[in-house]
Amino acid sequence: MVLADFVTLEEGTGLVHIAPPAHGPEDFEVAKKYGLPITNSVEINGIFNENGGEFRGKYWLDVSQEVIKDLKERGLLLHYETIVHAYPHCWRCGTPLIYRSDRQWFIRVSAYRDKLVEELKKVKIYPDFLRDRFDNWVANARDWTISRSRVWGTPLPVWRCKDDPSKILVIGSLDELRKYAKFIPNVPSEMLVHRPWIDMVKIETEDCKEWVREPFVVDVWMDSGVAWIASIDGLRNKELFDKLYPYDWVTEAIDQTRGGWFYSLLVTSVLWMGRAPYKSILISGHVVDKYGQKMSKSKGNVVWAEDLFNKWGC
Repeated sequence: MVLADFVTLEEGTGLVHIAPPAHGPEDFEVAKKYGLPITNSVEINGIFNENGGEFRGKYWLDVSQEVIKDLKERGLLLHYETIVHAYPHCWRCGTPLIYRSDRQWFIRVSAYRDKLVEELKKVKIYPDFLRDRFDNWVANARDWTISRSRVWGTPLPVWRCKDDPSKILVIGSLDELRKYAKFIPNVPSEMLVHRPWIDMVKIETEDCKEWVREPFVVDVWMDSGVAWIASIDGLRNKELFDKLYPYDWVTEAIDQTRGGWFYSLLVTSVLWMGRAPYKSILISGHVVDKYGQKMSKSKGNVVWAEDLFNKWGC
């Protein structure tokens, strides 16, 4: 039995069970505090592994009723009921999600929190009443998970030595990649910097015979977050970049203050250049449907431009 400050006597007995520490943020933090092992019982595809016991090989969502049945057959079930509560789903496809710990790459944004707050204070925000929304998010900024388990996207340019995983090699350009590579697939450069071709590259150095790329792509918010320099190829167009940066203003919707584009622009610029990339930002609202829900193509509650053109003309 251990203590946790998120458990109170206001509801229930004041005693709760924890899930396997790999499957919930609060449980994970409790396990870290008390030195409990972090084990995954469900694989990335949602299938129970050997830690799932008799449920090994089964999909996590199919097991709930089997657990109830098993307890009932063994005479261990006192009572069960269904409680309706909020549950996380994929915002695009609606699939139920699970928490699952994994090894990922982070930027330690928390170490630069004070600098981010300082730079954001210099930025004018319109409308002013939304300033707190952005300020509060930055003041509580957490470390940024920049790796994603995807196929498409910017490959994470980090290689790890196969024989000594403590050795890390970060490649900063195609020229540097060609410098280290012993084999490169014969494809155009624009293809080489994507999967699967980037993973066909063979790298060998004096201190490591085989380097293996970390199997991730970069968070797309990092791609868009460096737009302040990438959009004008600022590393090459230095004169133009110096003339424009920092930019007079940028504009986007209200959701971009919390982990979105306004935020990723700020973080990448402060960490790289030591200052905010913009002097002012204009925050717009969302166009909503008749039920007050944000319009989204995935939900189908949008007004299609073609329908309007056909009805009213261009």
